[in-house]
Amino acid sequence: MEIEILSHHIFWYILFTLIGVAIGIFSYRQSFPPLGKIWKIALSVLRAAMVILVGIFLIEPLINLYSSKTITPQLAVLFDTSKSMGIKDNEQTRLSDAEALTRSTLSGIKGKYKYFDFSTKLQDADDIPSESNLTGNATSIANALQDFGSLKDFDNYGAIALITDGRQNLGEDPLKAAGKLNIPIYTLTVGEKTVEKNLAIENVVYPAVVYSGDTLKIDAEISGNGIAEGKTRAFLKLGSNVIADKPFDIPQENRKIQLSFTIKAPDPGNYEYTLSTPVLDNESNKVDNERLFAIRVLKNKIKVFVGTVELNWEFKFVKQSLEKFPEIAVDQVYTESPGNFVDPGTPHGVDGLKKYDVVILVDCAPSRIRIQNADLKKYLSDGGSLVYIAGDNAIKDIRFFEDMLPLKIDNPKVVPGEFLFEPSAARKQHAAILIGDDPDQSVRTWRALPPFDDVLSGLAPTGEVLLEALPNTQPGGGNSDNTNYPLLTVGAYGKGHVAAITGYAWWKSYFTSVADARIANTIPEFWHNLAKWASATDQMKNFNVITDRKVYRLGEPVRLTGYLYDEANRPRSGAYVSVSLSPQSDSTAVKDVILPPVDNGIYSEEASSLAPGKYTFNALATSYGDTLGKTTGEFTIENFSLEMTSSAPDYNLTRRISEATGGIAYDKTDFNKFPS
Repeated sequence: MEIEILSHHIFWYILFTLIGVAIGIFSYRQSFPPLGKIWKIALSVLRAAMVILVGIFLIEPLINLYSSKTITPQLAVLFDTSKSMGIKDNEQTRLSDAEALTRSTLSGIKGKYKYFDFSTKLQDADDIPSESNLTGNATSIANALQDFGSLKDFDNYGAIALITDGRQNLGEDPLKAAGKLNIPIYTLTVGEKTVEKNLAIENVVYPAVVYSGDTLKIDAEISGNGIAEGKTRAFLKLGSNVIADKPFDIPQENRKIQLSFTIKAPDPGNYEYTLSTPVLDNESNKVDNERLFAIRVLKNKIKVFVGTVELNWEFKFVKQSLEKFPEIAVDQVYTESPGNFVDPGTPHGVDGLKKYDVVILVDCAPSRIRIQNADLKKYLSDGGSLVYIAGDNAIKDIRFFEDMLPLKIDNPKVVPGEFLFEPSAARKQHAAILIGDDPDQSVRTWRALPPFDDVLSGLAPTGEVLLEALPNTQPGGGNSDNTNYPLLTVGAYGKGHVAAITGYAWWKSYFTSVADARIANTIPEFWHNLAKWASATDQMKNFNVITDRKVYRLGEPVRLTGYLYDEANRPRSGAYVSVSLSPQSDSTAVKDVILPPVDNGIYSEEASSLAPGKYTFNALATSYGDTLGKTTGEFTIENFSLEMTSSAPDYNLTRRISEATGGIAYDKTDFNKFPS
């Protein structure tokens, strides 16, 4: 124990304390009312004690309590139990050599030591493993060191003796894991020194979404070992077609090189690419020369036609909102004079309509701006999209759309009053109305918007209702009933998307909300979302999961990558993506894998410890209780073990591990020097 005084005025505090004690004692020589002698003494002692206590606080004493415990560092002996340790070199298995060397050498060590064994993960062991324990189909020194660093009694160990053939074929770079431990690692590497030839594509970096016609960059990391100096080529394929290739110098001695491909993004769609290198003579592993990955290509510009008969505030507001977004190009058409329209004029026929991804008609029927219904139907059947926005002319105009809108038109009437926005509880995550990533916050944002004035009744939805008009029954709202009316209804006509907005005027709600930063951008963002949803009519698969290869060696992890998009082709984050793996011969799941997010809309994870055979998988993406997508796939695990693919000892790797941590690398000729 140690006491330290922090105050710089200790002399004065002690002096004042003594004076206070004296005054406290003498103040009880006489008292009123008179007290007995015992009471005077007791009260004097209490007052003196209080003064002393205050004085102690003033001089700020600091009491330091120390405890010590002496721990004798132990040696951790990590034994490789992968199948390659059972390979015979000169009539002796590698395990036999390692066991004999380890027992004789450790007998000369005075300190304590503890055994562990590992192949892909670390486990406690009572003794050196026997050959019956050599069951590992892969070796991960990195995983073993990471597991060791997470042990509760890690601080009790002063060094590691790593007994292995050094052939890591799974996991991250063991040098990184070794460096994080901050203790020396001494390595004993067993097995005949040979060099195995291998060229492998280690990693591919690519964007999840690109736009048609833009530059698409794909980066690859390629490693090599044991192959003579020279050149070879890498090939980038789309389907079975080679679309790019690039020569490169073969990397030497476990080195890596970077390659970049720059190509032009194709037409919109979902594409699976393959990056591969030729299998060279005598390569030890022939399945790691290719990687599969997927990219979604979107339209470079969404071309929108916004038409109306006469200028009105809703028309201007919709046009100006869409023009804020650089990926949307807007052509506006309205009547300049009777029979004449402003440039570029009304689209002529089906070919004219097909120049646009989305046609938006604000408070007018097609015929009023000289678009024929037959042409519009053909345009929709071929994949175009239509959005109708109601206004003062809606009662007579909406009938002219016949069966194109997702509504059954009975007896349309305008219901005046004030109406609030109410998102559909079942479809609150639909891309057209989701504001931000959180659907619950999106609902709160919609509900916070100021009301609009009118809504149409006498319409029966035949599509999905995404927004409802909720009567404002508060004082001054002008509504007495509690009937909810469809406000935004979406559906399909042929291959195209159609939407009907049957309440107005939205511009009034927007201009009333601009003073509130929390909700000011809600309606412009909605028009943006609606245009993107309407243009996404190419029936692209919104959820897909692929493996980075079709065939894997036994013991090799299977990399599963999921790609998730919403109905507007935007990458979807924040989802829960799970994959259930089953043998093709049995539907019973043998492993469930959760794919964490690795990028916007991309989810990825490895599945390990799978037996040989053909597998199928079922993937599911959910968010806030809603199912966003389902998909399936398949892959194969070869019976040939990954562990036996690259069975040559890697003396270079173990040497680098020892040098990086302050240890020493040994082989069977000099391991007897280890005790010193």
